[in-house]
Amino acid sequence: MMKSILVLLALVLFSCANNKTNTEQYESQFNDEKSPVEYKRLSNIFYKGSDGGVYIKTHSLIKPPEEVGPAFYRKVPVEDYESYEDISGFYAKDKFNVYRDWSTTDGRFIAIIEEADVKTFSEIEYRLGMDKNHVFYNGKPVEGVDVYSLEILCSNPNIDFPSSYGLYKDSRSVYYKKWKMETIDVESFECISKDSIIIYQDKNWVYEDDYFPDMDSSKRTRRE
Repeated sequence: MMKSILVLLALVLFSCANNKTNTEQYESQFNDEKSPVEYKRLSNIFYKGSDGGVYIKTHSLIKPPEEVGPAFYRKVPVEDYESYEDISGFYAKDKFNVYRDWSTTDGRFIAIIEEADVKTFSEIEYRLGMDKNHVFYNGKPVEGVDVYSLEILCSNPNIDFPSSYGLYKDSRSVYYKKWKMETIDVESFECISKDSIIIYQDKNWVYEDDYFPDMDSSKRTRRE
């Protein structure tokens, strides 16, 4: 009896391991153009898979930025491809959701921003967005920001001043991208363009560009 139980247990374990291997093999082949899934073009961006999923066609970079690998299909969680539109180079939305839409050396990705309200979401600056409840950086909510007193700081359209991007404040704090700048005086903080550079200062300190976001005290100078 005990021998029969041991034999049965071994068969079950072998079957589970074999199923896992088969699943992994299927998933690895799933996005390959040679896979059994067929793709029908829905738009200039999206494809419908024969499995019912929505896909995009993308490439990985072998030697960035020029040499790309073979095209493959990546499944995306887009609910309504017909209303899908880019908000910027990073955010997009359809009538149901707000999305992050970005590319890496592994190709293009699209992901739902679960916390975002699609009716009120808008982009403020590149990668910085907001809705009625949250401020988002890189598609993730920035904790503690009061959206009703939000003010963008140091917004400078000149591409020679990339360090000016990402500073904003509410009635309580100054933020740089996703970080709260706790040492900065929110009421007196300002950015001044002088001699082709930007000066960041409050009533107590002048801050160097690379003070943000680490708040390294060696990167600030006491005002006289």
